[in-house]
Amino acid sequence: MPEESFARLKWIDVGINGLTCSLCTRSVDKSISRIEFVDSVTMSLENTDGRIYVKDVEAINLKRITKAITDAGFSVRFVRLQFDFRDTQIDKDGFFSFKGQRYQWLQFKSNALPNSVTLTLIDEGSFLRKKAINGKRN
Repeated sequence: MPEESFARLKWIDVGINGLTCSLCTRSVDKSISRIEFVDSVTMSLENTDGRIYVKDVEAINLKRITKAITDAGFSVRFVRLQFDFRDTQIDKDGFFSFKGQRYQWLQFKSNALPNSVTLTLIDEGSFLRKKAINGKRN
């Protein structure tokens, strides 16, 4: 098991289904902004997504973000994290820990680790359908 990662989270992007007006984006923005580790949120009605910046805190619970979106009456299409992996050790199977959560980077190739990487999270129960997990489009 690897030691705690020093990866830095640059931002979190969330795709949100059902955003049709500025009131919708405002509702999601307010719901996400109430989470204690969230620093700021920028919503895009045109792209039906949002970018979330987080505070430098001990723990970040990504399920709280997806719950805030569903509590506002919408569903989550995707969650993507932009990490800076400089000076970070990831074990041979692609496992790393960050802010109290453990992740596995699928199709990880240790010999081709760039400094900055966008990872799409896979979590069938929260926001990604099984078809997408198996590599098929919805």
